[in-house]
Amino acid sequence: MYATCAAPRLVSSLNQAPPGDMVRSVTRRFRALVAHPQIMPAVRNHHERWDGSGDPDKKIAENIPLSARIVAVADAFDAMVTDRPNKQALAIDEAEAILRKTAGEMYDPDLIQVFVSRHLGTLYHDDYDALPDDDGYVVSSS
Repeated sequence: MYATCAAPRLVSSLNQAPPGDMVRSVTRRFRALVAHPQIMPAVRNHHERWDGSGDPDKKIAENIPLSARIVAVADAFDAMVTDRPNKQALAIDEAEAILRKTAGEMYDPDLIQVFVSRHLGTLYHDDYDALPDDDGYVVSSS
């Protein structure tokens, strides 16, 4: 698969953390979700796939909440253009090509068209170059 969510990064960083840090991190994220229940559809359904083969509910196309479809595209793009312990970041044009290729199968084709045609992934990319994510990984501008 071309793109995954940031969960492996989270799990990797938590596995390397002392047990107390892991509990605090999970607790902090849980509290943020509880405090903002309106984001739960995006959190729950951003692994759904446009063709209905995703998780957790096997929702298809427009039955996937719009917020989840947006998060899925942003999360996939971030996963592709960010250096990870097990892979180097892709160039932005490569990531956009993968998004175009998977539109209509994994992702909302209309959202992909807007995201890629307007190069939305580049809007703030340089602003965050070389700043660590909250999990310690550095964003790359490859």
